[in-house]
Amino acid sequence: MLVGADEIPAFFRGLIERALAGQGLAWPAVPGLEAALATVPGLHLGPAGSLAVIPGPATEPSIGDAFRRDPVGNGLAVLVLGAMVVTLIAVPLMRRRRPRLAPPGALFPVLAAPGLFVAAYLGYVEITQANAVCGPIGDCGTVHASPYAWVFGVIPVGALGVAGYLGLLAVWAIARRGTPAEDIGARALFALTYVATLFSAYLTALEPLVIGATCLWCLGSAVIVTALLWLAAVSPGGRRRAVVLETQAT
Repeated sequence: MLVGADEIPAFFRGLIERALAGQGLAWPAVPGLEAALATVPGLHLGPAGSLAVIPGPATEPSIGDAFRRDPVGNGLAVLVLGAMVVTLIAVPLMRRRRPRLAPPGALFPVLAAPGLFVAAYLGYVEITQANAVCGPIGDCGTVHASPYAWVFGVIPVGALGVAGYLGLLAVWAIARRGTPAEDIGARALFALTYVATLFSAYLTALEPLVIGATCLWCLGSAVIVTALLWLAAVSPGGRRRAVVLETQAT
């Protein structure tokens, strides 16, 4: 029996690999266990005297099954996901009505700083397999022990988030230096925040619909990156810039 966010990530993979390399894993020598297993639907005992059990056809858990594992946390994730989807649809439409962009003001790095901290902490948890400090809602350990915590099985999602936030801050700083970098930087910042929000929405959807567990740290980062997208698309600085350009043109 493996319990918790320490034992399961540390030993579960090894147990599976040893079972696949051999003839499976033997059941423990518990009196009456063999007779009890014989009554379980879909399971078939091995040869006489053997405790090896061959499962019947496996079935993938449904979306409903995954969601019911943590209805409160997963419900919160669905609400965040819905807001992100609305943002991803609405922002391009608003962008068409505002052809000119300007980099947002100081609120952008103020919001990005906690996002960078969250991404760094999640990267640390994924790389070290440490216990994530999680609140009363959700199950961070299950999320970060899942294969979806690593991109292509190589890059921790948290480390990718650190690189993403640093990249956004760098582009914002360059864009704030003024013409000619301002226009190009503002457009690049909008594109990068849109891609980051799209990827974050994908990760958020995996939690309630596939993994069946929710990480509040991940939801916090999703909210932050969505707010950054709004700032990059319709920041007050962008409106002032449009007014200045119209005045100059007049």
